[in-house]
Amino acid sequence: MSRIQIYARIRPGHQRCERFEASANSISLKTGYERDALFSKSPAAKHEFTFDQVFEESASQEDVFHKVALPVVDQFLLGYNGTVFAYGQTSSGKTYTMEGSARKYAERGMIPRVLSYMFEELEKRTGEEWSVHVSYMEIYQDVGFDLLNPGSRPGSLMVTLPKVSVGEGPGGEVAVRNLSSHLAANEEVALSLLFQGSTCRKVAETSMNQCSSRSHSIFSITLTTRVSGSEVVTRSKMNLVDLAGSERVAKTGADGRVLQEAKHINLSLHHLEHVIVSLQHLARRGTPQSRLSSTPSSNKRLSSSHDHRPPTTTSTTRRGESRSSSSPNPDIKASHIPYRNCLLTLVLKDSLGGNCLTAMIATVSPESPNVWETISTCRFSQRVAAISNKARRNEELDDKALIKKLKLRVAQLEEEVLALKASPGSILPSKALDEASRTSCHQLLNSYLHGQTRDLVEEGINTLPLVQECFKVLRDIVIHALGMGNSPTADQTHTGKGGASGSGLAPHTKQRKYKTSPHMVAMEKT
Repeated sequence: MSRIQIYARIRPGHQRCERFEASANSISLKTGYERDALFSKSPAAKHEFTFDQVFEESASQEDVFHKVALPVVDQFLLGYNGTVFAYGQTSSGKTYTMEGSARKYAERGMIPRVLSYMFEELEKRTGEEWSVHVSYMEIYQDVGFDLLNPGSRPGSLMVTLPKVSVGEGPGGEVAVRNLSSHLAANEEVALSLLFQGSTCRKVAETSMNQCSSRSHSIFSITLTTRVSGSEVVTRSKMNLVDLAGSERVAKTGADGRVLQEAKHINLSLHHLEHVIVSLQHLARRGTPQSRLSSTPSSNKRLSSSHDHRPPTTTSTTRRGESRSSSSPNPDIKASHIPYRNCLLTLVLKDSLGGNCLTAMIATVSPESPNVWETISTCRFSQRVAAISNKARRNEELDDKALIKKLKLRVAQLEEEVLALKASPGSILPSKALDEASRTSCHQLLNSYLHGQTRDLVEEGINTLPLVQECFKVLRDIVIHALGMGNSPTADQTHTGKGGASGSGLAPHTKQRKYKTSPHMVAMEKT
């Protein structure tokens, strides 16, 4: 089991809040007022959060890629599923982290860098067959849309995105229907598909961001590899998720269509946090509390991702625990994970507690007006850190190779059945052996005649054509022994040169000579 890795990235701001402090692996914030104030809204509190790494404002896109995405991509190339997702409030830099900016080449985001690194590594592999398919899905107001449908190409007058349906298969796996998958033969094709889908995403101007993403996006890469000549196929999938940012409607002043979008975004993130809390309860029942949980007692309050009210000193119980404790059997509700509450949580089912290696990057703002949003984002990341996934290598037999092998075996069995049913003396049609099979047969027979092999059937001489080939070789040996007094080896009958060069054996291998038996001499005199 592998724990979800969590990282934090601080958005460059005009002025960092004095109560905001950050180190290499932690973020701390101070809230409230001092006790000596005459009218204090809340007592002073210090919130500390621990991460695997915290990226300062000066961190480059390359630094973020190498620390967050590169370990997941390396395992993805080996056959493991992977997910990297960005979470944070609106206008905190999630889309910039995942997709980057078109102003400079150095400002490429995580997705373009993943594609570039992946194809660079795949081109180094020799003796291996591989194929890459990509898909791009958007979740807008809890409805899935295909961003790479041919009808959604840039330049078309009417952009109609087909809807995508998501459900659960018989084994509990996530089944996505009506989502197109496109073959990407190289990096240029993959980047073109990424740009095509990005231009079709829903964006709007808000008071905090001129180009705010109003939907969640999931860019999926499916890699299929197979060693040449092998029947084992490895299929792995990587999801690069850009979540829409949570926002306080009272703060942004949204109305109309933007208000409806904000409601659906906050509701889907609330359901996502509900899933995280349920998984956290399961982890606590099986293992001790994670080292990445927040330290102060006021941090233990479980609020939704869009609830930014200051915590009170008396609210120390967790919302999930208080609900489950009222049930007669707490394990009944605690063991249920509400993945099906919304489309986002159902799509991310494998990424959260399933067969996947997952990394999360939390984007936070250090400015004073966004203190409570930053605390909420950090609390969410601490809950995610308590979840452990069960990643395994995805290997399976190739259907075409398996069918071909079974057909060959059926043909062999039909020949054996025909041979058993045939009357004595009848001639049965047999399939001609290729050169490789004849060479292998002669090598095994030669080893058998030299006493190196005890049973030819165990070594693979178990079909009618192979048995017939062995009898032909033995017949040639006997005829040669009756005519010349010395019999050739099985390899000599195959090559016709009296040597072992055609058998694949070493030239200096000593060949045994077979003298004629008294029975053969008596038969010759008569």
